[in-house]
Amino acid sequence: SEISGNTINCNPAYPSKIPANDVGRVLASTLTNTAGNYLNVNTGIITTDATWPAKLPLHILGNITVQGVDGADGITTLTIEPGVEVRFNLYTQLIIGASSGAPGSLVAQGTIGNPILFTSNQVTPAPGNWYGVRFHATSPTSSILENAIVEYANYNIVVSATSPTILNTKSRFASIAGVYLYGAATTSAILGCLDISDNAYGFHVSYANPIISGHNIVNNSSAGLYVFGSNIDDATNNWWGDAGGPGVNGANIVTGTATVAPWLTAAKSCDQVINEPPETPHTPQPSDVSVRVPLASGNVTLSWLTTDPNTGDTVFSDIYMGADPESLSLLTGGLATKSYTTPLAEGMTYYWQVVAKDYEFSSSGPIWSFTTDGPPPDLIVNSFTSQPQGNVNVGDTITFTATITNQGAGPVVDSSTMELGMDGVAIAIDNIDTILMNGATVQISGTWVYAIGDHTLSATVDPLDTVVEADEANNSLSMTVADLLDQEPPQLISTLPVANSYAQQAETFTFTLYDRHRHIDDAAVIAAFSLIGPGSLPVPGTISENNDTFIFTPAGSFAQGTYNATILAQDIVGYIVNYQIPFVLDGVPPEPPVITGGTMASGLVQIRPVLNSAEALSFTLTGEREADTSVFIDSVEQIPLGQDILWSSVLFLTPGPNSFAVRLRDAAGNLSDEVWVDIIAESTDRLEMLYDASGRIKQIVKP
Repeated sequence: SEISGNTINCNPAYPSKIPANDVGRVLASTLTNTAGNYLNVNTGIITTDATWPAKLPLHILGNITVQGVDGADGITTLTIEPGVEVRFNLYTQLIIGASSGAPGSLVAQGTIGNPILFTSNQVTPAPGNWYGVRFHATSPTSSILENAIVEYANYNIVVSATSPTILNTKSRFASIAGVYLYGAATTSAILGCLDISDNAYGFHVSYANPIISGHNIVNNSSAGLYVFGSNIDDATNNWWGDAGGPGVNGANIVTGTATVAPWLTAAKSCDQVINEPPETPHTPQPSDVSVRVPLASGNVTLSWLTTDPNTGDTVFSDIYMGADPESLSLLTGGLATKSYTTPLAEGMTYYWQVVAKDYEFSSSGPIWSFTTDGPPPDLIVNSFTSQPQGNVNVGDTITFTATITNQGAGPVVDSSTMELGMDGVAIAIDNIDTILMNGATVQISGTWVYAIGDHTLSATVDPLDTVVEADEANNSLSMTVADLLDQEPPQLISTLPVANSYAQQAETFTFTLYDRHRHIDDAAVIAAFSLIGPGSLPVPGTISENNDTFIFTPAGSFAQGTYNATILAQDIVGYIVNYQIPFVLDGVPPEPPVITGGTMASGLVQIRPVLNSAEALSFTLTGEREADTSVFIDSVEQIPLGQDILWSSVLFLTPGPNSFAVRLRDAAGNLSDEVWVDIIAESTDRLEMLYDASGRIKQIVKP
């Protein structure tokens, strides 16, 4: 049905008793002579957007739920205007949204002088008469309760798995809790300047970590704040009914884990309508990028300015500080003053930031910096580099770079000049305009076209002595260009015997070095060379050099065994690299292979003088060998060098007599004696073999 354009008057008690979904339309009608009247509201669900103006008190007879998808935003919204009185019968409640399904929103914004009242409908109200205002999971974050009074419920305000805004509201006379917050989603609820008084529990928080700051929490008999299943990181700056904080004289205790300090020492005035963030902190002292900031007994006093546009709001400040602007740490928090004294070190650059906060918002200031006074610095030119590093030709452009370091205990805070020159002529000039702490470096680079001859590269820092240093005599460095271009040690080109090789014998050990930049330091290489032989004993001998090839000749002859040569390749600039060259001398041939078989017509294969007979034209020959040998059959390697003792090889026969010579070769190339295997194919007669000079069968006869 549609209710509009009606005039309802002269009713002795109440003008109508209507469903919850029709309240807004009835109140839009003209109501006259309503003094002492009220409007009864039946239980039900409000599914369309509705507004309740302050025309008549509303007596709620049953549960009212706001839930639906009405309106352009797809959220059914109940709007309650300033001055509305909503009185609830026993055991009833106002439910906003639900745990699932369609959404529902409440916008109940009173004013300081004309708040909205949610209370009991009993003649003599008492705590627990009704069940309170309840925000559930489908209630959006746009729901707001502001400048309201909620009283006499069991839980006056319940927030479950959502995060509405609740501002400047009184919650009192609840039999259980003034405000109950349940679930992680309530962590984001905005709670501003609430008066929570005369309840069993003021705030009851379960499994959530909301900001509970800037409230008046007084006369709550069981606890001012009860925390279960979580910790409250910020319950600071509240008035607990006593300047001594929560729990004084047993009232408004805090149960569970919560950070409550600092707290307010007087009640907070909640007279603002719209809260605004504090002013961005400004006017730092020490001033930004100031230097030589004095330390008073090792301390520096920081100060700043900030205010809050909302009269009565207290601004608290957190200070963050560190040596790296990208990694500041909390120095102190919750300051009600705008200054803080902290111990600091001499000659250090510090970065700091102030975050100003009220009960709801925060404003972060810029990151400022200053450098404390300290001991003098000491600038030095400590190294040169070049690009390319060497192997240059006449006419090539080279980029030289000098690195300048502050090796003093204190920072460089004054601007200075640095110069890079070649043969006394500047090739680059630059300024140092940044603060250099102990160990900090700067660089200057310049280019030069390579020319034949001896040339000197030089660098100077602070030539005008604008920086007061611990040592003024070490501000320059010079270097011969040829020496600078040599950045690499010599290379080992070849050795004989070669590394990790096996040789039957050697008369000398020879190696060749190469340096692309300058000469090799032959004397240093010869002095450092060593050769360790069998038994880990040094091998005595002499070493000579010719055109960077070095020849070591032993005092006697090389014995059989393992050797390791140590070569320290060094150039005349001093670049050096160590090479280790192991090799083995082995002139002893391996033992002949052992033939273990292979089966054919005559049985297990046997070596000469036995003549084996076969009916097939292929067979598998098996045997054993020494480790680190290869197997050759008829001068062809059949089994490669390896550690396996057992071996096998498939051989093919030709009709008639066949002879196979089997021998081993070790890693040094030593050959064992031959073992012969004689086979006649496709004959089982008893025969006798005659051999030629090479050892092969030349004739087979019957005996």
